Amino acid sequence: MLGVLGFGSWLDATTGLAAGAVLVAVSVCAAGIASARRSGRKLLKEHLLLEGALNNMVQGLCMFDADDRLVMWNQRYVDMYKFGPGTIWVGCSSRDLLNARIAAGTFPLDPDGYIKKLYEALGEGRSFILEIELNDGRVMAVVNQPLPNGGWVATHEDITERRRAGRELEHTRNFLDMIIENVPSPIIVKDVPALRYRFINR
Repeated sequence: MLGVLGFGSWLDATTGLAAGAVLVAVSVCAAGIASARRSGRKLLKEHLLLEGALNNMVQGLCMFDADDRLVMWNQRYVDMYKFGPGTIWVGCSSRDLLNARIAAGTFPLDPDGYIKKLYEALGEGRSFILEIELNDGRVMAVVNQPLPNGGWVATHEDITERRRAGRELEHTRNFLDMIIENVPSPIIVKDVPALRYRFINR
């Protein structure tokens, strides 16, 4: 049986231990909170860097998960297809997205046929690549690339100027060929220094 003095000493020791335990717990919590804040700041910084990189891409980009749900897209994608506010959202399906493009006048194809070919290619682990000429004359190169988790990433690039430059180059080449073939004098082009024949007109 503890005497009054013994009980008081035991109580002081117990109170001291409890206070020490509380102090340790508070210190651990404070360290945890500080660590969580540092981690949160680091994640926010990484998120802002990723968002900046995505929104400064030349291509439009969107990503779907294995359940055909939109998980992310960049601003270039929104701008190139003229989506209004709230017309696409996280979790919308590829069909919802095509419907939004149809409403914006930026999808001239049959959506059912497009989705069927897309799913066939992705199901076989192949990329689904095509060029689409929009009603406003722009030409988009679209690459749908399957992901290991069953989803896919789609990049959309406006290649209108490239296509136009290609057509102009082809037109110029054909025009020059016509002139060269119809010149009444012989034209011979040789390599230097090998002197191999590169071109002889008719």
